Amino acid sequence: MDLNDYVVSCGGGMPVRPQNVEYMKKNGFVVLLEARPETILDRVKGSDERPILNGHMNVEYIAELQQKRANAYRSAADIVVQTDGKSVDEIVEEVYESIRRARQSSI
Repeated sequence: MDLNDYVVSCGGGMPVRPQNVEYMKKNGFVVLLEARPETILDRVKGSDERPILNGHMNVEYIAELQQKRANAYRSAADIVVQTDGKSVDEIVEEVYESIRRARQSSI
């Protein structure tokens, strides 16, 4: 099985552990998808599949969580893509182009 060109979506706490970051960076590009707390709340408010947010579905809690994790997320990321106000297709295109540029610059 060829393991190139796959996308692995990690849980929000994944980059907080250094050993996870080491593994992710060794095996591909780490893409951080960022959004404002309001956008995140809008995207997840109907879901019960976000254990850390269950019982905390509010902008203040999300903002606090983002602030606590910001350094770990940013230092792990090879590419950062802002997702506010963008469609899934726009985000995918931006991620693809960012990875393509990064690969070209490393040649």
